[in-house]
Formats: sequence, C-alpha cells, structure tokens
Amino acid sequence: ILAQGGTLNQNGKRKEGILADPSKSAWPPAMKIWTGIHAACFASVHGASKMMSASVPPNNSQGQALQDDIARMVVHTLLCLEAPLRSDIVFATLDDAFPKGPDPRTATHILSRFANNRALDVSLFTLSWLETRKHNLNSYHYNAVINACAKTGIWTKALQLFPGMAENQVELGAITFNATISACQNGHMWDKALGLVSVMSHSNVELNTITFNATVSACEKGSEWQAPLQIFSEMAQSKVERDTITFSAAVSACEKTGHWEKALQLFAAMPQSKVELHTITFCAAISACNHGGEWMKALQLFGQIQRNRMRLDTITFNAAISACEKGGNSQSVLLLVDAMAHCTVESNIVTCGAAISACVKDSEWEKALVLFSFTSACQMEPGRIVFNSAISACRQGGQWQKALQLCRAMGQTKVGMDTITYSAAISACEKSGQWEKAMQLLSVMVQSKAESNRFACNAAITACEKCGEWQKALQLVRVMAQFEVELDTITFSAAISACETVGKWEKALQLVGDMIGKD
Repeated sequence: ILAQGGTLNQNGKRKEGILADPSKSAWPPAMKIWTGIHAACFASVHGASKMMSASVPPNNSQGQALQDDIARMVVHTLLCLEAPLRSDIVFATLDDAFPKGPDPRTATHILSRFANNRALDVSLFTLSWLETRKHNLNSYHYNAVINACAKTGIWTKALQLFPGMAENQVELGAITFNATISACQNGHMWDKALGLVSVMSHSNVELNTITFNATVSACEKGSEWQAPLQIFSEMAQSKVERDTITFSAAVSACEKTGHWEKALQLFAAMPQSKVELHTITFCAAISACNHGGEWMKALQLFGQIQRNRMRLDTITFNAAISACEKGGNSQSVLLLVDAMAHCTVESNIVTCGAAISACVKDSEWEKALVLFSFTSACQMEPGRIVFNSAISACRQGGQWQKALQLCRAMGQTKVGMDTITYSAAISACEKSGQWEKAMQLLSVMVQSKAESNRFACNAAITACEKCGEWQKALQLVRVMAQFEVELDTITFSAAISACETVGKWEKALQLVGDMIGKD
C-alpha cells in the first residue's frame, strides 16, 4: 500500500493511496493478495506500537520485547520492498511503527540488520529519519550505516555521514574511522584511506591494529605497495601490534605490483615477529615467486604448507602451478595437477591453462589437447591464452584440422583471435602442407585488422615453399614489405627455396640480392 503512495490510519486501514479501490479490475489478483498481506503487516506494526506506547513503559522488559518484535517486523517489511526505494515510504513505515521513536538499542539493531543484508539505501533512509525526527543518535547508529557502506563498497556515502555526526554532536571515534577506512578499502580508494589515518592522527584518535590493517588492505587492493611498507614501519615505531592480516596484506601488495623480493622478505620476517603463518600469506608468497621465476622456492613454500597441515585450496595450488609453468618445470606442473585430484581440490580454468601451457613447452601436445577437452567437459570458459596454447599444441602435432576447429570455436565466443592465434594456426597448416588454408588464414588475419607479424607471414611462405607455390611466396614477400613487416633470414630463405624448387634461379638470385641489400 505504502509503495503505491498510500498511508494507514489508526485502525490500520488504508487511505489516500492510488490503490483506493483494490477491487478494480485493472489490478491483477496477485496485486490484491499482496496488498492484503501488506495491509495486515502494517496494521500489526501500527497496532503493536500503539499498544506499547499506551500500556507498557519503555524500560519494562515486556515493552522491550514488544519493541524488538516490532523492529523485526519493520526490518522484514522494508527489506521486502522493491527497488527503487522511496524515502517517504521508509519514513511512513517508521513513523507508524515508532510514534515516539525507537530506543537507541532498537535503532542500532534495525540499522545493523540492514547492514548485514547489504541494504544501503534503506540504511541511509532510516538514519535520515532518525536525524529528521530528532531522535537520540549515537556513534553505534552511524557505525552501522558506515558498515553497510563498507559491505557495498560505496565509500563516498560513508564520508558524507561525517558532517551529520558533527551536527548531532556524535563523537568520531576509532570504530567510526576504522569502518570508513574499510569502506574505502572495498572501494579501492587507498588514498582516501591514508587521508583518514592522517585525520585520526591530528584528531588524537587512537590508531590501532584494525586501523592499520584496513589501510594496508586498501593499499593492497589499490595496487599501491610503498604506502604499506611505510605503515609497516610506523606500526613498529608506535609499538602497534602487527598480526597475520597486516603481513598478509603487505606481502600481497608487494606481490601484486611485481616487487616479489620485498614480498618474500616480509614473509620471511613473520616467524621472527612471532606472527602466525596463514594459507593466504603463503599463497601471496608463492605468487611472488611466480613473478620472480623462483619456482623452486615456490615448491618449498608449498611443501611447508603441507608440513604445517594447513588447508590446501584451489588458489594455493594454482599459485604453485603457475610458478612452475613460468619456470619451465612442466613435470612439477603435472604432478601438482595430479595432487589436486588426489586431495579432491577443485581445479579451474587457471589450473588447466597452466597445465596445457606446460605440456606445450614440453612438446606433450597430446596431453595438452586432452586437458583442453577436459575444460569443455567441465563447462569451463577458456580464455585467449588457453585457446592459443591448445592451437600451439595442434601445431606441434600437425593437427591442422583441430587448429582450425579451435579458431572457429574462438570466433563463436567473446574471446576473439589475436596475432598469436593466427600465427599458431597458420604454422599448423604449414607443417601439414596446407598452403591454401594458411593463405586463407593470413587473409582473414589482415581483414580482421589483427597485427600482422613476420612469424605468421613466414609460416605462410614456408607452406607455399613446401608445395612449390613460388609465385604465392614472392607475393607474400612483397606484401610484407608493403605493410612494413620485418623481413628476416627465415623469410628470404623460404622464398628462395620456393624459387629454387621449381628452377626459378633468377628470382632466387634477385631475392639473395635483396637480402644482402637489406643487411
């Protein structure tokens, strides 16, 4: 009823709304039923609040229990309202439920419930109602709404509440600042988080571990690594305890920005600082090893997790697998993939992508294609890198038809083919002597405006050379020069060989001269 602009009178009967006559045929039966349900609900709220204000003192335990029941009904009703929510609906509901206003404890309970449900709009409207109606406000009320801002990542709303706190003479304490910094953290606004820390310091508000942890986490999510290290030093100087969260966020910040050596130094300092090691910290350290190509160190850390009997999850396995794949240790990659299955840890597209790439590097093209088939069977969505690795496996095995099939599959997705895709597919055709297919792919590559490179062109020229198509080979050389694609030794060698095969020695000598002139 209220959602349609109506209100309720003392007897719980609707008045003034645009649904003045619910029996009108224009409204479907479902709307009539829903209207009746809400009418009963609001009538109950209004009747209960009227009874409480008339017969039960507010500080009475029975009165408190009744107010709690009303609060639960109000929360449930407002959470059921569909977006976009209107402030007048929320105000009317709260006015009906709490004619004299809720006590501070009940107001905190209502706002906390909204925050837990990530209902930011209704939280802000309820706080505005409390401010407008001049009800007793305290820091718990504002903190609850700021928590809602943090959970939804709307950091701007959290900062906008500060003037209202000052106007209502509500003290800005550490909890309020910490909650607001958390909102900035979820919004990736590390600079705002640092600004709030500065305000806290100048306002003589105590900076504690929670404050610094939220700030370091904000920096980590914002890919800022220098500020966390500075905060880390300040914590030591101020003798503020640094815990697992502090170290984990700092290690992760350094790892994400490529400062893997600093990340490993921080990780190594944890036992010395008597800080408990956590799987998240191990995972960040292993990822740092990946950036630095330190696959042996990554395996050592992975083994330490096992010795400490910590829980191994998909992220931890993937970090170790990626480090080994980047380091060219294909055997360890496949062993880790087998270990995932043995530990009943779910693999994902990152796992399979790294394993496929490792197989390609180790010339195990058949295994790579089996793994790619596994991604389809498990309804994973491979990205461009995974597709390119699978096409490269086709090139190694001379599976040109499979390579073209994968290219078509890429065209049906949002992934899209790039220069590496075309080069690998053209090379697969070249290896199988399919010069016409190679030329078709090269033509599609040019039409798609993908950057042409010498690898793709050289593969096409080599395909022509193998089939004695010397004219096509020379044509490609001219096209490469026209589009300023670099002509290298392989280009000239393949073209010269194509001419030599069919006895076109004059053309071959001309190409030799061009090659010498280029050098």
